[in-house]
Amino acid sequence: MFTYADRKRPRLSLEDLLHLRWLLGGVLALLAVGTLFHLDDELQAWGGAASCVLLVVTVFPRLPGRVPRRLWQLGMPLIAGVFAIDLYVQEMVPAFVRLTTLLVLYRALAHRTPREDLQLLVLCLFLIVVAGVLTVSVAFAVQIVAFIAVAMVYLFVLNLVRDLRENSEELPPPLWTLISRKRLLRRILGNVDARALLFGTSLLMTVVALAAGIFLAMPRMRMDGTMSFFQFNPARSSTGFSDSISLGEVTDIAQNHDVAMRVDVPTGVTRPSRPYWRMAVLDEYGRGTFRVSRAVQAAIGARSTPARDFVPEWWRMVHDESAREESASLTVYLEGGVSRHLPSPGEFRRMTFRGIVEIVPNPVFGLVAIPQTSSGLFSFRIDGSGFSETLPDPGLLERELRAPVGNRIRAESIDDERFRFRLLSYPATTLALPLEREEREYLRSIVDRIRGGENLSVVEFARRACSFLARTHDYSMQVQLDDDNPSGDPVVRWMRSGESGHCEFFAAAFTLLARTAGHPTRAVTGFKGGAWNSYEHYYMVRHSDAHAWCEIYDETGAWLRVDPTPGSALPGAAPELEDAVVALTEDRSLGAYLDSLRMLWYRRIVDFDRGSQQSVFGSVRAWFAGWGAYFDEATRRAVAALESWRIEASASGGALRIVFVAASAVVFVVWIRRRGLRAADLWRSGVNGTNAARREAGRLMLQLAARGEREPRIESTELHETFAQLRLVRYGHPSRWPDAVELFRRTRRML
Repeated sequence: MFTYADRKRPRLSLEDLLHLRWLLGGVLALLAVGTLFHLDDELQAWGGAASCVLLVVTVFPRLPGRVPRRLWQLGMPLIAGVFAIDLYVQEMVPAFVRLTTLLVLYRALAHRTPREDLQLLVLCLFLIVVAGVLTVSVAFAVQIVAFIAVAMVYLFVLNLVRDLRENSEELPPPLWTLISRKRLLRRILGNVDARALLFGTSLLMTVVALAAGIFLAMPRMRMDGTMSFFQFNPARSSTGFSDSISLGEVTDIAQNHDVAMRVDVPTGVTRPSRPYWRMAVLDEYGRGTFRVSRAVQAAIGARSTPARDFVPEWWRMVHDESAREESASLTVYLEGGVSRHLPSPGEFRRMTFRGIVEIVPNPVFGLVAIPQTSSGLFSFRIDGSGFSETLPDPGLLERELRAPVGNRIRAESIDDERFRFRLLSYPATTLALPLEREEREYLRSIVDRIRGGENLSVVEFARRACSFLARTHDYSMQVQLDDDNPSGDPVVRWMRSGESGHCEFFAAAFTLLARTAGHPTRAVTGFKGGAWNSYEHYYMVRHSDAHAWCEIYDETGAWLRVDPTPGSALPGAAPELEDAVVALTEDRSLGAYLDSLRMLWYRRIVDFDRGSQQSVFGSVRAWFAGWGAYFDEATRRAVAALESWRIEASASGGALRIVFVAASAVVFVVWIRRRGLRAADLWRSGVNGTNAARREAGRLMLQLAARGEREPRIESTELHETFAQLRLVRYGHPSRWPDAVELFRRTRRML
């Protein structure tokens, strides 16, 4: 009797499956450890070292067998000891991440039992999920989908290994580790089946679709303050965005071209071509260093305040109730490690966070900070914000914030000799000039040249001072000062030298000139500009956009932004809107497209709250309602047309034609059924081509083979001839085929 035994593909042996299980376990471990590259620098080093070890051991599975068994037994106590020390020295979450990494390494490097295979799978999943929660990176979506795909194959192989082990003798590790990888690859490719791949892909897509459905349907709850466990040891803030900066530190940040933050601007809001993002304001100066004075630090206080919707008191003091519904809302996505100071384009009405967070409001400078620099993404929304160059601060000159004395604040890290007026009150610190007498005389001479004997307004003085600095100095990222007077103030030395300088020197020089002229002035650091992403319509602000400028107090009781760096708009000038320089601000590069995917992840996944859920469900409901109305209308029209045709046919004596057509259809169906045919046969023999006929022939061949195996005594010439004709249809050229429809009918009768 015929059989398909000779045509079956050779199965993978137990040795092949054990080697494949080892490789898949290594891939899972690499995927899990790879998530550490999105965390802080210390954990990135752990991830790099662990990835190298895993890659070597996965490729060479014989290496773990050379380690004595006693050393493997000491692995768990050693890991427990390292974790205890780490937990004592470091924060909880980084310690647990390192513990999970060590456990993944321990399970992935050793030859595993079936139970340990499942432990490795769970540990890898836990590490990926924790890293995804901490980073909310778009890479988490890619990694979790890749993990699911590999894990499904891994579990399938584990089941095959279990079934084969029940019917065969257990193999020691050295036997399967000797298998050639090329031989294993050839055998795997030889066993790949298109139907199995299609089934696996469909299963993966089903799992992803179910996960997406659960994500959309899951009830949204306010989890304010419940995620405090998932906090890293705070990352180190960028030095130029802290409470104290020295000349050159902001420029050092500008050497980095990574994206520092993204700002989502609503449609219809007028956006400037070069917006300013305030982060740190510094009122005290001393020998090339700006810092927040003691008086302001005492006014801010060291304690943080929990808040989710923060409405600043200083905004209420300036604006009335009618102004609260104006202006636009901006959503800011600040990358981890940038600064604890939150950026804002100016004054704002409200700042809303994703949950209850600890904040440190600064009513003196109109800023908000968080106690520690976030190591991961930090997002918030700013309502009622505008891109104005002024910041109202009425009553500044009548206010006095005294500096504490003694040990009421922590010890300063900067030498006190730099700040001669460190006990000065605010706002007197915005007028202080801790310089030598000769240096003050030099600045006074320049101020006299700028004034030209006129009594200038604050705006006019700022314009002339900026023009003077632009004429006497060029812009450059590199600054070279002479060493004739190394003990003198570096900004005054730079002004005398006429050398090129960067934004910090221009800002510091303007601050000294304005204070010499008697105008309160303070330095500001943050970002200037940002490319406009044309794909998702938002600002991409990079570290290279780091900038320093000034704020000068004018006669209207407001702080006026002054950017003395050459090429910037003069104070009081009309802002440059997007239409004027749209070609310079839009970014349509490949990097912008890839960054837009990250922004899409933030919008659709990270910020998916109850309002977004209701919006999605509303869109789905409207979509179904639209299609339902369409089908209802189509059905109504079809029924009306059929009824009209019936009435017309009856009126014209066409009832007999209707009966004749119905009777003919019944006769035709009975005829094809009595011949053993199906409607699918007519379809396959007609418009569906030869491929469908080949598939049907293969299916009938399998049924004949199965009947032959069940009833081996049945021998029939007709059976052999039918099988031969089916094989001809399955593998032969169509010109040599018999009548396929008749062949299929005869085969079904035999079955």
